[in-house]
Amino acid sequence: GPERHTSGPSGLHQTSRGARAPAVTPTRMKIAIYGAGRIGTMFAFHLAQAGHELTLIARGARLEELKRAPVIEMVDGRKANVNVSGELDPATPWDLVLVTTLAHQVDATLPALKACAAKKVMFMFNTVESLEKLRAAVGASRFEISFPTVIAFLEKGKLRGTVNGPGRTDIGVI
Repeated sequence: GPERHTSGPSGLHQTSRGARAPAVTPTRMKIAIYGAGRIGTMFAFHLAQAGHELTLIARGARLEELKRAPVIEMVDGRKANVNVSGELDPATPWDLVLVTTLAHQVDATLPALKACAAKKVMFMFNTVESLEKLRAAVGASRFEISFPTVIAFLEKGKLRGTVNGPGRTDIGVI
């Protein structure tokens, strides 16, 4: 029959065939999301739910809303707590910074992204413009680009959204 897996107090997985393997624990990452609109909020919710240490960088009315209640709530009642800031802390050793602003807003983020201590900076928006300016701002070794495959809406402060397609975002270096 099919192999079944169970986990015991030792932290080892026991399969139905008797093999023991170490439990796989996902790495907890320190992630900042630059942009607290629909797409940034959707990624923040799912990454926080997955156990990552998450900071959402917001501005204006959205920043004030999140400061009052630093939680993202889905329309179905699920919630995720997030850290909130009005700026990207340049000294924090981020594992990843996701940039989910609109393409025409990204220029304003480049000085902070250049100065930050992030290992990777992933720009997540659609553009037909050259990516060289973005790559040059953060350095080729930290630069990544992705197109988010989600649909999201903020309805009276609550998030409604879905992941499209195969449920993943393809990530690559161009």
